[in-house]
Amino acid sequence: MRARFRPGLLSLIPAILLSIVAAAQVRLTRTEQLTPWKGGGFGMFSTTDDGVGRPMGIRISGPGGDREIGVPEPLAGQAYRASLLPSRRRLSRLGHDVAGLASARGAEVSQVRIAVWRMSYDPRSLAPEPVVVRDLIVDNRGPER
Repeated sequence: MRARFRPGLLSLIPAILLSIVAAAQVRLTRTEQLTPWKGGGFGMFSTTDDGVGRPMGIRISGPGGDREIGVPEPLAGQAYRASLLPSRRRLSRLGHDVAGLASARGAEVSQVRIAVWRMSYDPRSLAPEPVVVRDLIVDNRGPER
């Protein structure tokens, strides 16, 4: 005997799938700092945090001191994806890759600190203010903090 679906149930599948995607995006924006413009785009009209305006700072430390560097060109795509969804895992991987690239270029790197910011606006004056979304220190000699 074949199971029969009523036509009404079949038409609910798109709505159920969209609800699952929306719930997943809300969870990722709350727990992993995903920009609301990504992950389904359900929050794109609620914020100006589109991911493009999320600057990333990278500071490397070694025996000769520490210095801030720009995002290395070979890692630009990875850094962009990490700024859109700055999970601990993505930032850790990026930190290790930055350390590896700097070491390959002759620098001795003991730590890499990566910070991702977004702009927040004062509701009265609309003055912009940078807010840290996520900050991670990758110890090239051990675990991250």
